[in-house]
Amino acid sequence: RAGHAFSSPGTFAARRDAIRDSTGFLALFAEVCRLFRSPEDYADAAAGLAAALGAGGVAYAEVYVSPEICARIGLEPEPCLEAVDAAFAATRERCDCRILLDTVRHWGPEAAARVLDLYERRPIDRVVGFGMGGDEASFPASAFAGQYARARALGLKTSVHAGEWLGPESVREALDEAPRPAPDPDGAHPSRHIQHRNHCPDLELAPVSRQDRRLDRRLPNGDLSDHALLWPLRAGGSLR
Repeated sequence: RAGHAFSSPGTFAARRDAIRDSTGFLALFAEVCRLFRSPEDYADAAAGLAAALGAGGVAYAEVYVSPEICARIGLEPEPCLEAVDAAFAATRERCDCRILLDTVRHWGPEAAARVLDLYERRPIDRVVGFGMGGDEASFPASAFAGQYARARALGLKTSVHAGEWLGPESVREALDEAPRPAPDPDGAHPSRHIQHRNHCPDLELAPVSRQDRRLDRRLPNGDLSDHALLWPLRAGGSLR
């Protein structure tokens, strides 16, 4: 698109497969984000995503949208969010896509506040939740406790990525500080927190994505028998 190298087949896949750490992943993610030049680009991407999900047999999806990224690349967040919403509404018969507002962790709690400011100023029925991705080493989950409380007060479900790069301690903190965490379970042992907190949060685990980044070598031939993925289930938790 726009003459970018990713228009060449295999170029993006080669860059993705070369990622070895969070710096490389975030650099590639930022490069992809800069390909979006207008709200119409966001609408095209949203419509294409819904069509692809529907073709794959997915009936319902919750899709992260990051308004602060729009602002960082020089676009107004509100029209971009509205464009995504309109595209999802137009393609709902293919796949019912809802929106999770995303804040970027390494941009701090102030960025999270701006995301929620946008939602309060322009509430959209298709927005069902609020979450956080980004560099786990930048800010602890506890720094966002106030924004998570605000999101819940606004009626939004909440989620947080954890363990993607820092491992089990990041997962433990997320379980203590924010509801419905979405950890990558490499080395994590969330079962102790499920037992300690007297409730079972849903855990959204993605072990295969970690294996694809060549960071998890414990899935030979897809064998999950000794993987941390099973620990929440053994503790009575639920997985998504």
